[in-house]
Amino acid sequence: MDTPKSPRFELIAGNAAVDFVNTVGGLRPARTQEKLKTFDDLLDWAVQAQVVTSGERKLLARDAAARPTEAARALDHARAYREAVHRMLSAVIDGHPAPAEDLSLLESEARKAWAGRRLRRTDAGYAWEGPDTLHPDAIVRRLALATTELLTGPAAQKLRVCEAIHSGECGWLYLDKTRNHSRRWCEMESCGNRHKARRHYARVRSRA
Repeated sequence: MDTPKSPRFELIAGNAAVDFVNTVGGLRPARTQEKLKTFDDLLDWAVQAQVVTSGERKLLARDAAARPTEAARALDHARAYREAVHRMLSAVIDGHPAPAEDLSLLESEARKAWAGRRLRRTDAGYAWEGPDTLHPDAIVRRLALATTELLTGPAAQKLRVCEAIHSGECGWLYLDKTRNHSRRWCEMESCGNRHKARRHYARVRSRA
């Protein structure tokens, strides 16, 4: 259960809360490729996305080894939370209200995260810190705070879905941070290039 030495996950969204939604490949709900198959996978992603530190990962992994049933439950909960957030962010993109039960789940996790924090003095003044102890659901709770910050701020207007969704290949979400709001793909090197290749092939065929 060592910290991964090389990146395992594609972090393309420009926001950890959105990158977490992208830990499923393909299109929901029929064509999906689960990337968080174990609690270790969840920990690896969280370290890479800087949601937890490598030291915190070791503590969470040690606790998971001692209490595998609770770790399995936490993984199931994380995946259920992820799907709820996906539905919420997709609703934002489409200009629709988020499903009430998904909004309730997010609010509940955010409240749990805030309940564990303490206001403490630092060298720079005061800051919210904690909690001092880690819980198997710590990753979800930290992501809940990031998600509520995203939804209540101006960045929510930058949410987009990869245009490859129209060809049934990709449904990843991202924040379009380009100056002229021109980003169309989760990654130009993958979905964008496949689209260009198909368009080129179609032109060649039309001339034949």
